[in-house]
Amino acid sequence: MSESKLAQSLCGGDSTPRWLRATKTDNPCAPGGAVMMTRSKVLWGSGVLNGNELSFPDLSLIQEDITHSWYEVNKDNVSQPCLEPAPFKPGAYSWIKSVKYAHNFFEVGPLARMIINGLYRGNTSTMDRIYARTFETSLIVQLMKDWLNQLIPGPPPIKQKTEIIHKIKAPGRPVLLFPYKIYVYFLGTKFFFETPSVFTI
Repeated sequence: MSESKLAQSLCGGDSTPRWLRATKTDNPCAPGGAVMMTRSKVLWGSGVLNGNELSFPDLSLIQEDITHSWYEVNKDNVSQPCLEPAPFKPGAYSWIKSVKYAHNFFEVGPLARMIINGLYRGNTSTMDRIYARTFETSLIVQLMKDWLNQLIPGPPPIKQKTEIIHKIKAPGRPVLLFPYKIYVYFLGTKFFFETPSVFTI
């Protein structure tokens, strides 16, 4: 992959490829697509990759740009200007907002996360973005399986019939179990729920 081709894909012809992966690790709902391992640790690290230089991001330098997005700033409310949809905005071609870091455009998202963390070395085409998104999803699925295997099941939420009879049965007092059914009709289908009624005599 040539340096110039990578640069044009990311920065519109600028000479430096730029990648941004920003995460505030002390926030359990961290931005940037973070997968939190603990409240202070994320699965993938943050970084600003500018050419071959990798640095830690300053979140105050991140801005959104809507130059080519179907949005316009509503300036009627001076105290709190907000974005409004503008589907016929000249020069716009997407609902996606661009990301700037220190006034320069950067690539963000799954592809940036995989590249910054050394998990992917590819190109910058649409196919590469789809691949990076799919690859990241597969990593998270494996993590979810590991997390599920770490769960310790608690006690059952309901008392089973045998447990109820065992607990209320006393010496010399027989137990009568009268199950009854509740029928429910929904969209032409009959469902029933069976609940035991237990009496001691």
